[in-house]
Amino acid sequence: MNVLDVLSDSLSKTILNLNKIVSVESQNKITTEHILLNKYIESGICLLDMDLTEHQVIINNQLNNHLSILFNPAYLESIIQNLLSNAIKYRHPREESSNKYKLK
Repeated sequence: MNVLDVLSDSLSKTILNLNKIVSVESQNKITTEHILLNKYIESGICLLDMDLTEHQVIINNQLNNHLSILFNPAYLESIIQNLLSNAIKYRHPREESSNKYKLK
């Protein structure tokens, strides 16, 4: 899958999730579901891959593929994208940056 397809797919999912949030918030009810955490992290890495590569930021995702959490998908997507974009934004400009995600 090329970068444009990945970005388009991710944007579509984000818009769908944001629409769900707006709908839910208008009803004062936040929906949660079991989410595979690794899937969302990998999606965020894929979405920011060009920036991560350009700025030499290494993300080492060591989470189990079957690890799930009960959470709102749109909120989780936003949190993960924020963590990853902050890894790029606040890296040391003259050193290789590395972030590791694992659960003990």
